[in-house]
Amino acid sequence: MKELEKNIGYSFKDKSILKTALTHKSILNETENAVCNERLEFLGDSVLGFVVADYLYKNYPEKDEGIMTRARAYVVCEKGLDVIAKEWEISDDIILSYGEEKMGGRHRASILSDAVESIIAAIYIDGGFDEAKRVILKFFADKIDRFISGLSNTANFDYKTNLQELCQSRGLKPIYRLVGERGPAHAKIYTCEVEVNGTIYKAEEDTSKKKAEQKAAANAFKILSKEVNKDDTL
Repeated sequence: MKELEKNIGYSFKDKSILKTALTHKSILNETENAVCNERLEFLGDSVLGFVVADYLYKNYPEKDEGIMTRARAYVVCEKGLDVIAKEWEISDDIILSYGEEKMGGRHRASILSDAVESIIAAIYIDGGFDEAKRVILKFFADKIDRFISGLSNTANFDYKTNLQELCQSRGLKPIYRLVGERGPAHAKIYTCEVEVNGTIYKAEEDTSKKKAEQKAAANAFKILSKEVNKDDTL
């Protein structure tokens, strides 16, 4: 784990908490009295979300809530955390059950992203908030800045992408449905709705299914982004 500490840029005083952060729940089936990283993952998710939100709020005062929410969702989603896991090269240090190992768990994005959040929590517990913040910004600040820069060069936001990234960060998936179609073949009007986690959001209509889905996604995104911001307090 020394190489991992070097890659992260933090040396643990209590090595056992790092070991716990790297221990997948599957090991509980094979090792008596083992402690997995689920509780650390829970804490790390909040620490990471707070630091990223704080960075966005302080460094981008001109950006509205929707843009900040999208930026945060982008960097803390499973795909974004998997990128960090690869930078840290943590796969070799993950502690898995034999069965999970055989199924390729060592390189599974969900397991690696959970481990990243667990390690962040371990740093927070072992070294305090300032150290956790330092490590987070060391690896996430540039990604946030590049994402915001990319948005600044885009005239129109793609709300379907916004919603997809926001949902992905919460382990959810938006489901689009065509619920209405009217008018002659050359001038049809389509009505689409989107469902997220069992909730159906206001249906919208337009001259193409793609445009109607974009409008429906915008409705869902605006509501969900506010709910996420309320939930992500440390």
